[in-house]
Parts: sequence; C-alpha cells; structure tokens
Amino acid sequence: MIKDGESKNISGELISQVRREKLKCSQNELAKKLQLIGHSIDKNIIQRMEAGERVITDIDLNALSQALGVSVEYLVTGKNPSAPEEPVSPQIKELVRIYSTLSARDKKLLLLLAQNMQE
Repeated sequence: MIKDGESKNISGELISQVRREKLKCSQNELAKKLQLIGHSIDKNIIQRMEAGERVITDIDLNALSQALGVSVEYLVTGKNPSAPEEPVSPQIKELVRIYSTLSARDKKLLLLLAQNMQE
C-alpha cells in the first residue's frame, strides 16, 4: 500500500527529464503529442505523473515511450534509451498494399511523383 507522501510511480522523474531535456517541450505540448497517437491525457495528468502523484499504467508507459522517443525500459529503469519502433499507421499499410499491386512502370512513376512533391 502506498503511504501519504510516497511516490505513486517510478517513472515520473524520467518522464519529466526526457520531456524537458530531449524534446524541450512543455507538459501541454507532450499532451498534444500523446493525443495525436491516440492516448488522451491532458497536461494536468502529466504534471501529476511527473510529480509522483498519479499511478502510471502500462498503457500510459507505452504511449509515453512513443511520444518521448525512448523505450519503456528506459522510462522504468533509466537504462537503454533507444526509441521503440514506430507503429505503422493504417494509411501507410494501405499505401504499401496499393503500391504492391502496381506495375514496375507505375511504381517508378509514383516514386518520381513523391520525390517531386518533396521538393
């Protein structure tokens, strides 16, 4: 049982450190990044997590690791900060599916189009 004054998590300080030093962003900006990946947390919850006032679930840790660009292991232990693999979005999967059905000629044309769009 957690007693009054004891931290309710072991990751809050690392979350705060990575957010400030690596991403150089506010709690509000981190909340927006989390919302973009489908994890709805506001800045007040992030503040409570970082202060050790809120329990952090495994689902929270997974989303935070993606948003912060570090591994879950790092958020728990402070070791192995390598980022997790980016999840493949449904849009990317659909693009790959469509691309795989194209002829060699059409694949070359699509590649040229994409390269021109980058410029």
